[in-house]
Amino acid sequence: MTPGYPATANSRASSWPGRPWPPPEPGADPAAEARAAAKVDLAKKMRGYWR
Repeated sequence: MTPGYPATANSRASSWPGRPWPPPEPGADPAAEARAAAKVDLAKKMRGYWR
């Protein structure tokens, strides 16, 4: 995924070609924050940090 895009960028990229989406306000979307945290946790697990 391109840095600067939220987890939902796939549904918005077609209407915003080549433009970075504005970062969400902290605490504005708990679900998005949870998805981002889960993604980071999964990345750490896949790299072997969590065993």
